[in-house]
Amino acid sequence: MGLMQLSFGFDRERQPSAPRDPAPPHVSPPHVAVVAPELVVASSMAVPAAARAEPKQTSRPGRLEQRARALRQRLDALATGPLTLTVTDNRRCMVAAKARGRVLALRLHHMFLEADAQTLSDVLAWVQHHEPNAGIRLDAFVTAHRHLIRVLPVERPVRLTPRGRVHDLRAILADVACRYLEPPALEGLDVRITWGKRVTRRRRHSIQLGSYVREDRLIRVHRALDAEWVPTFFVEAVVYHELLHHEIPVECVNGRRRVHTPEFRAREALFERHHEANAFERDHLGQLLRS
Repeated sequence: MGLMQLSFGFDRERQPSAPRDPAPPHVSPPHVAVVAPELVVASSMAVPAAARAEPKQTSRPGRLEQRARALRQRLDALATGPLTLTVTDNRRCMVAAKARGRVLALRLHHMFLEADAQTLSDVLAWVQHHEPNAGIRLDAFVTAHRHLIRVLPVERPVRLTPRGRVHDLRAILADVACRYLEPPALEGLDVRITWGKRVTRRRRHSIQLGSYVREDRLIRVHRALDAEWVPTFFVEAVVYHELLHHEIPVECVNGRRRVHTPEFRAREALFERHHEANAFERDHLGQLLRS
């Protein structure tokens, strides 16, 4: 059995400044599986000292270690084989499991610490047999306990500066979206764009030409591209690349995030000057690093 996980739609790094109602949870492979502070309850019952803090979002009585061990014992009684348990404070992946030989390595969010027997049976049925009814009931359980999912503080609103000295990113984004997005995606497009912050000149060994922050729905483009010697088609290529990050979700394969999926690469190659843009970046990398 490979890695099986439940993400329940919480694909967030931090809470946006203007939060919207989250999408209904769903049973599907997660976009990401990043682990926050966790408690490992293995056969030896050893607990890492760094993981002994009570999760901030829970107010239920009792020490975390004791409740985790109790959960492990209840799972042992229901499981058909050996397992290890990791209790996490993950904000996106509520359930994950991976077979390691004969041992089932199970990761559960701390909301499951006092789950009833039916819910724990559903966890095992889902991760071992992918039973649809078990997934539906787990959906409902996570929805009812989503208040226990840790939320980071709201950050200050981002000041957008899309109009540069040479290139207007808002106009470029609108043009690229019209040329490469299908009408449904185009009509519902909800993404912002801005130039990155001005930085002091210093020697660089690498440069990130663009980035996309999913929770803010924000594309940032490096200020080095706002120059007369940088052709518009190259800025378009960078914007299109980041727009695809907005359109195509991250996949998790064998526990690792994959942002440039086969679908992503195939759609990226549809950019009409794709090869020319790659050649420009290769030929002018030194100049970009010095900009």
